[in-house]
Amino acid sequence: MKGTILTALAAGALILAGCTKTEVTDVPDSRAISFDNFVTNAVKAPIDQNKDLTKFFVYGGYTSTEVFNNQEVNVAWDAGGTSTCTYTPAKYWTENETYYFAAYSDGNDKIKIENNVTFDLASGHLTISNYTVDASDDDLIYSYADNSGSGYWYDVNTPMNPVPFDFKHILSKVTFKFSKAADLNGTKLTINNFSVNLKITGTFTGTDLSGATQYPLRTWTASASTSAFTAFSNASLTLNDDVTAGQPVTTAETGFTAIPQSVASYTISFDVTYTDPTDKTGKTGKFNVSIEGTDGNNWNPGYHYIYTAEIKAVNLDLEPIVFTVNTVGTWDEKTVDDIIGNTEGIIQ
Repeated sequence: MKGTILTALAAGALILAGCTKTEVTDVPDSRAISFDNFVTNAVKAPIDQNKDLTKFFVYGGYTSTEVFNNQEVNVAWDAGGTSTCTYTPAKYWTENETYYFAAYSDGNDKIKIENNVTFDLASGHLTISNYTVDASDDDLIYSYADNSGSGYWYDVNTPMNPVPFDFKHILSKVTFKFSKAADLNGTKLTINNFSVNLKITGTFTGTDLSGATQYPLRTWTASASTSAFTAFSNASLTLNDDVTAGQPVTTAETGFTAIPQSVASYTISFDVTYTDPTDKTGKTGKFNVSIEGTDGNNWNPGYHYIYTAEIKAVNLDLEPIVFTVNTVGTWDEKTVDDIIGNTEGIIQ
């Protein structure tokens, strides 16, 4: 096929508000371990805003004692955007111990293979091993709570506040948007069999953010092998509307979350099916496109990468028949003999 039809841009993520609520138990609040929950830097995925988070899973403890191990915490939101975080059975603070906590949510679910999640009591961070992206709704968020590095120390004389989690998305979000050029007006396009060659498995190792807005790419170790990834939100896309001058261009899009990885170059493939407007026969154009990476040749954690493609007639090996007007002729003037004669008229 002729022509280059893909360009790329990277967009930062959205910032969302937080929540706070102390859990109520049947023992003094000073002994109950409760949690605050925040979601920040969201991308369009199942957990797109605070209220979309309904569950997360906690690890935590002190010295050699793991108090929480993949503990499910349920989140409910009121009309004002405040959450209530609850779990059972309740766990209680132990005096004179330093606690660290970490939590994740895999699209409001547990990691599929629980043994792939390990908690380091010394650092307070999780390692998520061999995580595989296999569906368009994967959305892995992560947070840790270490009280600015000093841990949480319980003193019976001082009430404990909820443990605060600031969740961040640690996968990359990728979207492909398609539009058609005006020279294909009247021609319906169907885009299908879309796949991209990428690394779909990786290991995440938590680290301190050190003031950064997103986790660095070095927190991920992607697998060496690549796979043709085809699990998208839309298996088939249709472009039927025509392009009108001065009006927004209609787009069709498909997207997925991906393991953060180096993408100096990669390959996508897709088919464009259409009816040839000349002979009315159905035809399919097959595209294999090599794309250069963006943002320093990386897909970084917590970022949304948007690729745009305008499909033109030349991409489908169609050559439009076009017309041009050279001139519009002028009127030639011609003088006519006087039509008023000398014959006397009759006035009535």
